[in-house]
Amino acid sequence: MKIFYIDPNNDTPQINYPLVKALQLKRRINIYFITSFNRFGSRYYHHEYKIYPIYLFFKFENKISNQKIRRILKIITFPFNNIILLKKVIRNKPDIIHYNWLLIPLVDFIFIKIYKLLQIKIVLTQHNYIQHNKNNLRSFEKYIFNSVDKIVCLSEFVKTQFYVNGYKNVTKIGHGNCYESEISKFKSNLSVKNEKTSFNILFIGAIKPYKGIELLLLAMNDLINVHKCTDIYLYIAGYCEHKYFNRIKFNINKYNIDNHVIITRSFLNYEQMFEYVNNCDCGILPYIEATQSGLPYIFYSFKKPIIITNVGGLPEQTSDKISIVTLPKQKELSQSILNMKTSIEKGKYNPKDFSVFLSDNSWDKTINSYVSLYKEILK
Repeated sequence: MKIFYIDPNNDTPQINYPLVKALQLKRRINIYFITSFNRFGSRYYHHEYKIYPIYLFFKFENKISNQKIRRILKIITFPFNNIILLKKVIRNKPDIIHYNWLLIPLVDFIFIKIYKLLQIKIVLTQHNYIQHNKNNLRSFEKYIFNSVDKIVCLSEFVKTQFYVNGYKNVTKIGHGNCYESEISKFKSNLSVKNEKTSFNILFIGAIKPYKGIELLLLAMNDLINVHKCTDIYLYIAGYCEHKYFNRIKFNINKYNIDNHVIITRSFLNYEQMFEYVNNCDCGILPYIEATQSGLPYIFYSFKKPIIITNVGGLPEQTSDKISIVTLPKQKELSQSILNMKTSIEKGKYNPKDFSVFLSDNSWDKTINSYVSLYKEILK
């Protein structure tokens, strides 16, 4: 079978490149990755994954640093990029076109209808039913949902949202541990954690309001100023927009927890990210809104338990044997941190439980699910 896998913005390179590479190794699958060179992640993946992507979208636009100008130009050029793609489709005649993310639904819908007229099967991976920071579906999204042959969701939570809204052409393929290759590459070279008396909590990844950072700072205020837990330290590391970073710094100063919150505002490569994880006692995902996350697989790969809020699809990506699931509220979160600290000090977490979870969510099993899906829609 011949597949065109399309992610115009290359929004999830951490999934895209491992997925395409693994599928290229499967017999009777001929898959092409059609995307753009994302300035944050593509350089690493392009070098490490020899999958020969077709960088068709936004060749000039992604070089522009000004976000507003970049977005305007993308809106203008996206239809023309799709015309070029259509020519490739007509020439190469793929059996399946698999969209990972919709960019401009009106444009996407027009070309999806053309591909359907060409009798090409369409798969759409929809990470969220409604995009973050939006209250409703975008124009033409519901028409796309009704047009495609199969919608793939990464969590049961998102799949259920589709079902509730009347869509039946939906399947769940779990997020899976797409980081296996990177972890294998970097893990043995990481520095060994030094003996210490502090308890270190880690929040890592892009720092955005929906991820509950301000809630986490309130919980730290409880721990430091109410419970007097002076041996607890919170590390926050990841890219953050300047305005929101200033808001976080303001709250840290306001709660007088400066000495217990260490924040690094920087885009982290895998080696840097794993270094942080390797040197923490536990991870924390205090999200107030979420559909899924790949971070539990990273923490579990380093045998680090996590504290995670019970929002969206997050609880699906954990095990109660190696984590604490809590409400996204200040008191509950601070108490969960105290409970985690006690559990770790008592040696509650069994290394075998991490291995079992990772085996159940291996990347190979995820890939096999995609292969089964493609075969099913071509019957």
